Formats: sequence, C-alpha cells, structure tokens
Amino acid sequence: MNDTAFGIRDGEIAVELPATFDAALYFIGRIRTPWRRREDCPKNARESDAVCVGRGTFALRSPARPNPIAMSVARLLRVEGTKLSVVGLDCLDATPLLDIKPYFASTDAVADAVVGWHAARD
Repeated sequence: MNDTAFGIRDGEIAVELPATFDAALYFIGRIRTPWRRREDCPKNARESDAVCVGRGTFALRSPARPNPIAMSVARLLRVEGTKLSVVGLDCLDATPLLDIKPYFASTDAVADAVVGWHAARD
C-alpha cells in the first residue's frame, strides 16, 4: 500500500495488502455522508454530529445473511506474534475477519443507547 494513497495520518502505519482478494462481498447498502475527501472525514465517529443516511438490508443477526461475516466485541486474552486470542465471539469456525479495532469505553460505549425499531415487536 502506498503511504500517500489514503493520506496516512499521524500515528497510523500502512501495511502491504495481499496480492489477490480473498473473497467478494455483497454491498448491503450505501451510506451517504457529507465527506467527499478522506482528510475531511473524522478519525473517530464520535468527533462529529453530522447526520448520515444508510439505505439497504440491515439488522441481520442471523446466520442467513448476505455476507458470511459476524461482528462482535471480544475480550483480548493474549497476543502471540500475529495471533490474537479472544473470548466472546458468536461466529462459526473460519468466519472471515475483515477488520479489528481496539475497544475504548470512552468512545465506543453509548450509555444512553436504546433498542429502537424492534422494541415493540413480539
């Protein structure tokens, strides 16, 4: 990856990507945001109160979803070279890993979050 291709920011590093793609993904929607250039996009989602709109297929917590991937908040137990050992996953063996981020309660936890659209469903 070219360090200037995406405008590497302070504290970020670039790594080489594999020569070929591992899989194809189905886009389940498109997000409309006010940012057209990477340098305008906030580094942390909580740094902005801009209203963004997503349209597509959402809220699938089922194994029958368009992409065979999962999302979980897991507890890191140890790091051994390039291997991470975690607990708290709810996905099948060999589920593809697309990204991993550190969890910061100060920015990732939403204390006043509420269950919304499906709260009244039986």
